[in-house]
Amino acid sequence: MKAGTLTALAAVTLTVALTPVAAQASVATDWYWTPGLCKSQLKHYATVLGDGRTFYNANAYCVGTGGVSTCEWSSGHRYRLYKEFTVFVRAFDGTVRTFTLTPAAKDNYHGKNIRALGHVESSAKFDSFVAPLAAAAARAQQQKGCAPYTP
Repeated sequence: MKAGTLTALAAVTLTVALTPVAAQASVATDWYWTPGLCKSQLKHYATVLGDGRTFYNANAYCVGTGGVSTCEWSSGHRYRLYKEFTVFVRAFDGTVRTFTLTPAAKDNYHGKNIRALGHVESSAKFDSFVAPLAAAAARAQQQKGCAPYTP
């Protein structure tokens, strides 16, 4: 990836990661996932686009978003569960995409606002670039708080 493309990808990625959820239409769901389950789903199953095309992800990062309206603590206050995520994925062909993921079931989700951000030729470059951005976005989201556990 060329330096100019990398810079443009950084700007778009930060903008997407920090966009308030209230500015986007929400999909109603009763399902909460951990960021780890989100990543697992994206890496183990094909992502299907609205036009029927599919792709498999070599890499994935999930950032829970929305604060108390979309976050709930697990029983025992051990970890955060989210109804909405901003995700960053790299397909095996190198295409980097971001979208909003909403869990729809234990093993199903809805995606919206999908955008191709560019192309990264290796998993290592994707990880070294996206990991710090995803971590910064996650820290910002954690500052918003999380609702108490409701059985």
